[in-house]
Parts: sequence; structure tokens; C-alpha cells
Amino acid sequence: MNKFRKKGQIFIEYLIVLPLMIISLWLILQLIIYVYANNQVDHAADAGASIVAEELRGTTATLDTMSNKAEIIDDLYVRLNQSLNNNGFVLFNKDYDGNNLTLDNFNKYIEDEANCQSALQDVNNTRTLCVFTKSVTVNGRNHEQMIVRVKVPFMIIGNFVPGLKDKVFLYGNGATTKDISGRFQYYN
Repeated sequence: MNKFRKKGQIFIEYLIVLPLMIISLWLILQLIIYVYANNQVDHAADAGASIVAEELRGTTATLDTMSNKAEIIDDLYVRLNQSLNNNGFVLFNKDYDGNNLTLDNFNKYIEDEANCQSALQDVNNTRTLCVFTKSVTVNGRNHEQMIVRVKVPFMIIGNFVPGLKDKVFLYGNGATTKDISGRFQYYN
């Protein structure tokens, strides 16, 4: 058996191994950036939920019945934009071509949890913003929470897979308990 390699064998091995290593590194990089960006969207949704809960402080009304509903949604959009504007991989207020987007480009679901869930799962809805009130019982007491859910596209670095740019999304879920007068009265 010949202990030496034939001429050109190393070159052929590099032709096979090098592209596989590059693709593996690309996938690892994408995964790291995706997890970071998804975490940032999740934190932005938490901040948005706290803005909405702050606006509804002291009332038991839902957001869709408020007279200043449009202002609250605008404030929510501004807070989400402030939280996500520094990450170029989160396409919150821009599309793939760099065009600016506004709140009108989002599918908005206000106090509509069922349609929100189906919109988040629909691949054709690229940008979704949901805000609704959900009642949670803790230790026998009923508490209302403001829930904010966000779905935005993720920009993939060096996308060489056709059609992948329209299929990868970031999801954020935020919840904050509404401050209602008498909430901390633990006696009857």
C-alpha cells in the first residue's frame, strides 16, 4: 500500500471540504444572528406591552374602546421602532430594498386574539402587530394583562437560497399586567 498521496488528491479533497466548511460557518453565523435578533424583538414586544399598560393604567376598558386608541398604537409603534432600529437584521421599518415603511404596512389586530394567532402563522403576512387584553388568574385573583405580539422579517446575510428571504421571520411576545386601582388589596 502506498503511504503517499497521489498528486492532485489534496486539491480534490479541498474542493469538496472547503465549500462544506464555508456553508457550515454561514449557517452557524445565521443561527447566532437569528437568535440575537429574535431576542431583541421579544424584548421590544415587552417594552411595547408596558407602554400600552401604562396608557391604560387605572381603567378596566379594553384598548378597542378607548377614544385615544390611535395614539396608543402610534406610541407602541414608536417604542418598537426605537428598540429595533439599531439592528439591521430586523426588518421592522424597512423592507429588503431599504425602503421606509410605516405603521400602515403592518397587519394590525387590536383586541382580536384569534385572528392575531392565525395572522402570525400565515406566511403571506410579513409584518403583523397584535395588541390585546388577556385575563389571568393568580392565587384566586383575576388580573388583566396587555399582550403585544410582533412578527417581522429577518434579513439573511448573503442569501443564496432562492425564496428564503420571504420565509424567515422574527417573533416577539410581550406581556405586562395592567395597573388597576385596588389591584394590591389582598383583603375583602
